[in-house]
Amino acid sequence: MHVLVVDDDIDFADDLTAAAPEGVFVDVVHTASDALNRIRIRRPDVVILDVRMPPTLTRDAAHEGLAALGAITGGYVGLIPVLVVSELDDESVWLWCGKLGAAAALRKARGLTRILALAADVAARPAT
Repeated sequence: MHVLVVDDDIDFADDLTAAAPEGVFVDVVHTASDALNRIRIRRPDVVILDVRMPPTLTRDAAHEGLAALGAITGGYVGLIPVLVVSELDDESVWLWCGKLGAAAALRKARGLTRILALAADVAARPAT
Protein backbone atom coordinates (compact mmCIF):
# COMPACT_ATOMS: atom_id res chain seq x y z
CA MET A 1 0.00 0.00 0.00
CA HIS A 2 1.23 3.48 -0.89
CA VAL A 3 0.29 6.21 1.62
CA LEU A 4 0.85 9.91 1.03
CA VAL A 5 1.14 11.85 4.29
CA VAL A 6 0.50 15.59 3.98
CA ASP A 7 1.48 17.30 7.22
CA ASP A 8 3.77 20.17 8.18
CA ASP A 9 4.50 18.50 11.54
CA ILE A 10 7.77 16.81 10.64
CA ASP A 11 7.91 14.80 13.88
CA PHE A 12 4.40 13.42 13.34
CA ALA A 13 5.20 12.49 9.73
CA ASP A 14 8.47 10.82 10.78
CA ASP A 15 6.72 8.90 13.57
CA LEU A 16 3.97 7.77 11.20
CA THR A 17 6.56 6.60 8.69
CA ALA A 18 8.46 4.68 11.38
CA ALA A 19 5.25 3.05 12.63
CA ALA A 20 4.18 1.84 9.18
CA PRO A 21 4.03 -1.94 8.98
CA GLU A 22 5.97 -3.94 6.42
CA GLY A 23 4.52 -3.55 2.95
CA VAL A 24 3.34 0.01 3.53
CA PHE A 25 5.28 2.67 1.65
CA VAL A 26 4.88 6.11 3.21
CA ASP A 27 5.61 9.19 1.14
CA VAL A 28 5.64 12.55 2.96
CA VAL A 29 5.11 16.12 1.81
CA HIS A 30 4.67 19.16 4.02
CA THR A 31 2.39 21.47 2.00
CA ALA A 32 -0.92 21.10 0.22
CA SER A 33 0.48 22.28 -3.11
CA ASP A 34 3.30 19.71 -2.87
CA ALA A 35 0.65 17.06 -2.20
CA LEU A 36 -1.25 17.87 -5.38
CA ASN A 37 1.98 17.83 -7.39
CA ARG A 38 3.09 14.51 -5.85
CA ILE A 39 -0.30 12.92 -6.51
CA ARG A 40 0.00 13.81 -10.19
CA ILE A 41 3.39 12.07 -10.32
CA ARG A 42 2.53 8.98 -8.30
CA ARG A 43 -1.02 8.19 -7.29
CA PRO A 44 -1.20 6.87 -3.71
CA ASP A 45 -3.73 4.34 -2.45
CA VAL A 46 -4.73 6.73 0.34
CA VAL A 47 -3.87 10.23 1.52
CA ILE A 48 -3.48 11.08 5.21
CA LEU A 49 -4.08 14.83 5.32
CA ASP A 50 -3.66 17.31 8.16
CA VAL A 51 -6.12 20.21 8.37
CA ARG A 52 -3.76 23.01 9.41
CA MET A 53 -0.70 23.67 7.26
CA PRO A 54 1.21 26.67 5.94
CA PRO A 55 -0.89 28.31 3.24
CA THR A 56 0.08 27.46 -0.33
CA LEU A 57 -3.39 27.03 -1.86
CA THR A 58 -5.23 29.52 0.35
CA ARG A 59 -4.33 32.53 2.47
CA ASP A 60 -5.28 30.87 5.73
CA ALA A 61 -3.49 27.98 7.46
CA ALA A 62 -6.75 26.99 9.14
CA HIS A 63 -8.33 26.18 5.76
CA GLU A 64 -5.34 24.82 3.84
CA GLY A 65 -6.08 21.16 4.46
CA LEU A 66 -9.75 21.64 3.61
CA ALA A 67 -8.76 23.28 0.31
CA ALA A 68 -6.51 20.32 -0.50
CA LEU A 69 -9.27 17.89 0.52
CA GLY A 70 -11.70 19.61 -1.85
CA ALA A 71 -9.19 19.48 -4.70
CA ILE A 72 -8.45 15.79 -4.16
CA THR A 73 -12.02 14.60 -3.66
CA GLY A 74 -13.41 16.98 -6.26
CA GLY A 75 -11.75 15.09 -9.06
CA TYR A 76 -8.72 17.33 -9.54
CA VAL A 77 -6.48 14.30 -9.28
CA GLY A 78 -9.01 11.50 -9.58
CA LEU A 79 -10.68 9.39 -6.95
CA ILE A 80 -8.29 8.93 -4.06
CA PRO A 81 -9.57 8.21 -0.56
CA VAL A 82 -8.53 10.80 2.02
CA LEU A 83 -8.19 10.27 5.77
CA VAL A 84 -8.13 13.64 7.50
CA VAL A 85 -6.18 13.94 10.75
CA SER A 86 -5.97 16.92 13.05
CA GLU A 87 -5.25 18.05 16.57
CA LEU A 88 -8.17 20.47 16.34
CA ASP A 89 -11.21 19.95 18.51
CA ASP A 90 -13.57 21.94 16.31
CA GLU A 91 -16.83 20.29 15.30
CA SER A 92 -17.22 22.57 12.26
CA VAL A 93 -13.93 21.30 10.82
CA TRP A 94 -15.10 17.70 11.12
CA LEU A 95 -18.42 18.60 9.48
CA TRP A 96 -16.60 20.25 6.56
CA CYS A 97 -14.41 17.17 6.16
CA GLY A 98 -17.54 15.09 5.63
CA LYS A 99 -19.09 17.61 3.26
CA LEU A 100 -15.88 17.75 1.20
CA GLY A 101 -15.77 13.98 0.79
CA ALA A 102 -13.23 12.74 3.34
CA ALA A 103 -13.39 8.97 3.61
CA ALA A 104 -12.77 9.34 7.35
CA ALA A 105 -11.54 11.86 9.90
CA LEU A 106 -9.63 11.19 13.09
CA ARG A 107 -7.92 13.16 15.82
CA LYS A 108 -4.15 12.65 15.91
CA ALA A 109 -4.44 11.86 19.60
CA ARG A 110 -6.01 8.51 18.68
CA GLY A 111 -2.49 7.27 17.92
CA LEU A 112 -0.33 6.23 15.02
CA THR A 113 -1.44 2.58 14.98
CA ARG A 114 -5.10 3.58 14.80
CA ILE A 115 -4.40 6.12 12.05
CA LEU A 116 -2.50 3.58 9.94
CA ALA A 117 -5.17 0.91 10.49
CA LEU A 118 -7.91 3.30 9.42
CA ALA A 119 -5.84 4.36 6.38
CA ALA A 120 -5.57 0.70 5.33
CA ASP A 121 -9.32 0.27 5.81
CA VAL A 122 -10.09 3.39 3.79
CA ALA A 123 -7.75 2.32 0.99
CA ALA A 124 -9.43 -1.10 0.80
CA ARG A 125 -12.96 0.30 0.41
CA PRO A 126 -14.45 0.13 -3.07
CA ALA A 127 -14.55 3.47 -4.89
CA THR A 128 -17.93 5.12 -4.87
